[in-house]
Amino acid sequence: MTKADKQLKGYYSFPTDGFNNWFHTVLLKGYTALLPYDPSVLTYVQAFRVNLNYAYSNYYKDGILPRDLLGGWDKDSRKNNVEGMFMFSYVTQYALFATYL
Repeated sequence: MTKADKQLKGYYSFPTDGFNNWFHTVLLKGYTALLPYDPSVLTYVQAFRVNLNYAYSNYYKDGILPRDLLGGWDKDSRKNNVEGMFMFSYVTQYALFATYL
């Protein structure tokens, strides 16, 4: 996890370059699997949840979310390419929240 309040006050900023968005889902799966054994990981799960909810509330457009959940869409539309893999990752994250929270 990266620094709190880096991009947006009250939120943790996660790297979004490369395949980090996909990796975040893998990490979240691990955290949710640990929840029954270690409730302290709920803090990390919640960090993912609030970021995804923030992006959905503020940047959801034409059925997709931006790569950068806290920063939103780039002003240069050529930089707003998103991969299906990341959208599937976001859907998986919502499924994990629905299952474990």
